[in-house]
Amino acid sequence: MNHFEEARRLDAFKSEVAAHKGVSYLRQKKIIHKDLRSKNIFIESKNKDVITNFGLFSMGRLRYPRRNNAIWTSSHWLAYMAPELIRLIDEDCSDLPFT
Repeated sequence: MNHFEEARRLDAFKSEVAAHKGVSYLRQKKIIHKDLRSKNIFIESKNKDVITNFGLFSMGRLRYPRRNNAIWTSSHWLAYMAPELIRLIDEDCSDLPFT
């Protein structure tokens, strides 16, 4: 691995850590983002990432297309939704493996 690739990986890791810190801050303030994904994390500068909500969120949209144990997201988006929100989609939803 050359110096450029190493620096790029380090920058990506720093952004990932910053996103985790941002989510931790939101949880401490009892704020649920509901739509956390790569599209809603902006890199403002080399040392600052910003978590936003750029767009409208709809629980109804997640119900389509209806499949067992699946949540719809647009292609090429990395998505996260808190387990307690996933359970709201269907009252009969059992615990998910990552909870």
